[in-house]
Amino acid sequence: MTRDFTAATFPGQASSMSWPRDLTPVLVLAALRAALAIRGVAITGMTLTRLGGVLILPGGFNVMCRSGWLWWRLGRLSGTGRPLHAIHPADDPVGAARRIVLLLAQPTESAGPPAAP
Repeated sequence: MTRDFTAATFPGQASSMSWPRDLTPVLVLAALRAALAIRGVAITGMTLTRLGGVLILPGGFNVMCRSGWLWWRLGRLSGTGRPLHAIHPADDPVGAARRIVLLLAQPTESAGPPAAP
């Protein structure tokens, strides 16, 4: 049995799942930039290509956009020592901004033991 996922609907979404094709990285990152600005987060820069883009925040924090998804590093490592990433759908830049602001508000862990007094 074959299912047609192009006709699937989700709460708050149009009748067809056309957002990956309609939302370009330019539109997604511009909406994310506006949502972050409302929350008081400054943007350092933005890099755009034909298929993706990167929103650059202060301190070297990057939010990447490609293929209908946003992702960013969480600032910690997995059990195998690889960086962990958060992934968020590109059609929800307000939700992504909320998650990014919460992540930026977390205190950072020190890279090593505290220095002797």
